[in-house]
Amino acid sequence: MKNNARKMLLLLVAVCGLPIVLSYVAFYVWKPEKTMNYGELIEPAGLQGSFTDLSGTAVSVESLRGKWVLLYAGPAGCEAACKQLIYYMRQSRTAQGEHMDRIERVWVITDQGTPDANWLKDYPGMKVWRGEPRLPAPADPARHVYLLDPLGKLIMRYPENPEPKRIIKDLSRLMKFSNVDRGAK
Repeated sequence: MKNNARKMLLLLVAVCGLPIVLSYVAFYVWKPEKTMNYGELIEPAGLQGSFTDLSGTAVSVESLRGKWVLLYAGPAGCEAACKQLIYYMRQSRTAQGEHMDRIERVWVITDQGTPDANWLKDYPGMKVWRGEPRLPAPADPARHVYLLDPLGKLIMRYPENPEPKRIIKDLSRLMKFSNVDRGAK
């Protein structure tokens, strides 16, 4: 009888303790090589800098709180690559369908130039600011689109010449699983 009780106790300890041991091993030892996100995760940091709209009125990053933000920072003399990135931002937002209102688009102009007003007409609703945002490396942020979370933190950078379908997939996943911008705690 003592042997049966001892075996039962060991079995109970193994059944209850094994998942805990395996969870520690999985968390601290096993690191998956591939992530599901397309964009490069960056150390979350608030968007720093002072900004104005095109009329010179000061605008605050706080006005973006509660929304996911696709951000591009580059000169007003937008070349083909810049125009393509801004186009991808618009299309990625539009592809979210009923969730597109949860996403803002911001172009921060980093020089004193003036963007082409006729070209901007194709991008209604996009905020166009002027300023010098402090963005994490690489040295040339004009080649990347950044993603800010609804709390105002820079969290992701998309590569140069991104694949728009993969940006759309990232955003779709965020819209599906995130409730931060919906007031959930």
